[in-house]
Amino acid sequence: MRVPFILFSLAICMMCLFACKETVQSDLSTSAGINAALSKDSNNTDALHARAKLYISHNRPDSALYDMKRLISLDSSKSNYYITLADV
Repeated sequence: MRVPFILFSLAICMMCLFACKETVQSDLSTSAGINAALSKDSNNTDALHARAKLYISHNRPDSALYDMKRLISLDSSKSNYYITLADV
């Protein structure tokens, strides 16, 4: 009777440990946060979009265009990417 209870308790504990995996999101409102997100995942579409908008605001259209082309090649289904591309 004790063995099934111990195994059941162990299984529940293991499920809780795997379900409670902490996810950390970078702050995409700063260049440091954008760089941190892109260093973890170079195909992070949110970070690429944020960096392209940052480049636009700093009058760097070539860099913004490069990021937007890459972004659209990764996910061409989002209309707001095309709106940002028009701003370049």
